[in-house]
Amino acid sequence: MTSDRSSVRRRKLGEPRAIPTRPGMTRRPFVGPEDGVGELFVEELRFEPGAAIPLHHHPVVEAFVVLDGALTVHLGEEVVVVEAEETVAIPSGTPHALTNGGSVPARALSAAPWDHDTFFANATTYMEGVPRE
Repeated sequence: MTSDRSSVRRRKLGEPRAIPTRPGMTRRPFVGPEDGVGELFVEELRFEPGAAIPLHHHPVVEAFVVLDGALTVHLGEEVVVVEAEETVAIPSGTPHALTNGGSVPARALSAAPWDHDTFFANATTYMEGVPRE
């Protein structure tokens, strides 16, 4: 298999600026439409203490890699605390919510096999709360 090196895009992780999404939350896009990738997105989410994503689900798997702090993840009836250097993969269709219940900021990578530009409009059903900005 060969690749067209002219289509390979590379950038430093510090380049994307933080974009506010919800109270106490920001995102930094790392891989997605701005890189010419429409089948996958990877972004960094930063949760201040108390910040939360309300209960929702997607028709595709979503994965999180906690980099700093910890996130409380509600998966249906199950509640798990995912700490730094731990991952959680949320199966498609599984209702889930995330909260930073700690006293320090939490950072996590989020990834899903969907075009980020349409993920929240076309692939996210909120069971509580409202869509992010």
